[in-house]
Amino acid sequence: MVAELKAELAEQKGVAKEGQQLRKTIAGHETTITELQKQVSVLSEGLAQSKKENKALQTKLAVSRSAEASNAIKGTLAGGKANGSAGQNGAANKAADAVHAAQLKEDLFSDLTGLIVTGVKFHDKEDIFDCLQTGRNGSKCWQPSQPRQSFANRPLQHFTSSSPSRRR
Repeated sequence: MVAELKAELAEQKGVAKEGQQLRKTIAGHETTITELQKQVSVLSEGLAQSKKENKALQTKLAVSRSAEASNAIKGTLAGGKANGSAGQNGAANKAADAVHAAQLKEDLFSDLTGLIVTGVKFHDKEDIFDCLQTGRNGSKCWQPSQPRQSFANRPLQHFTSSSPSRRR
């Protein structure tokens, strides 16, 4: 009987030690959880701030584009009105329509792809484009370049799909 009680006491000591170790582990996990929750709140605030900045930048870009387009239209219209001829005024309207159509195409392209061409630099041997790609995971800036060619020597580029076409 004494031996049984000693064995049971030894077993209870082992269980008590294991319980203390588990309590320490739980306390460590609780502090880790608290730290992670703080990090989540800081990151959430940063994300909200980034979204605000992104919205502000998109608004500034849209304003800049519309101001640029309106300045181009005003410039072409002012040139036509200074000469006062009906033929030149019609040409100015066509130029204004072309600028407006180009702006609409660029806006549609950037809306569909998230790619915004912010500028073009013309160098002796190549053209460098300043690009901004926006999306769910943030934005990326890069500068692709293209060797400079005259328009007469540029080959027509045909875009083909990499996947085979489906025929019914």
